[in-house]
Amino acid sequence: MFLIFFKVYPLKKWHNKWGQGNLLKFQIVKYQEQNMRKTKYFFISIILLISSITCVHLIFAQSYSINTSDTDEIKKSIFQLNKNIKSFDKKSSDYSKKLNILADDLNKSIKHLNETSLNFNNSLNNLTQWLIILTILLGALIATLMYFLLRKMNRDSAPNKFDKTNLKIKEDLKSIASSPNIDLSPEVKNLAELAIEIWRGEKKIIKILPDLNENQKKGLENSIQRIKRYLVKHDIEIVDYTNQKYNEGLNLDILSIEKDSSLTEPIIKETIEPTIMCKGHIVHKAKIIVKEGV
Repeated sequence: MFLIFFKVYPLKKWHNKWGQGNLLKFQIVKYQEQNMRKTKYFFISIILLISSITCVHLIFAQSYSINTSDTDEIKKSIFQLNKNIKSFDKKSSDYSKKLNILADDLNKSIKHLNETSLNFNNSLNNLTQWLIILTILLGALIATLMYFLLRKMNRDSAPNKFDKTNLKIKEDLKSIASSPNIDLSPEVKNLAELAIEIWRGEKKIIKILPDLNENQKKGLENSIQRIKRYLVKHDIEIVDYTNQKYNEGLNLDILSIEKDSSLTEPIIKETIEPTIMCKGHIVHKAKIIVKEGV
């Protein structure tokens, strides 16, 4: 209504020329045209606004659809990746178990190899020891056979000479028993020297006895006793004065005298050579070292 008022009022000056009716009609028509134009513009604006809103909605919907599709693809990729990781972990665990089994088998093989090597070394050492023992026994057997063979050959070649020598020794011993001042025959002197060597050998054997086994000890002891019995059979006696009280009346050769403040009476510290007696008579005087107090 206000628009009509403002639009109609300036046209009053035309009232006199056109007339009041025509002017009003013109104003109404003009107003209707303007209203139609405005209404048209309004609807066009509404349509444009709706179109814009629709386009924006479509754009956002498409963007959301694209984003949703990408998200699904990413989720699928992540799921597949997790699945692959789990599969890899499982395979890695299987490989680790297989490697552990192989390592255990390898350790067992190495242990078995070490045990086999140790057993082989022990067997080799035992075999070496037995070979050494067998070699020694074989050498001793050969030496014994050679000894008895040579002895038999000597007996077969000169039986009469051996019998004559024994007879001569017996006669000399009888002569010594009846006459102590008589000179000894070479055979008796040889027996005396043999007795001295036997005594020295026995002293050396006593020193090495702890290092020998029982069989070796028995063998050496039996040999020494056999020789001693041979000497006793011919009335030869060996006298060792070691650690005995020294008496000036003894018929002994003193090699040296040592001083010892702890002694109250002299003793025979060491016998270098023993006294050899035959039928109670001295064949060889002992050689000794005496120790006495200061």
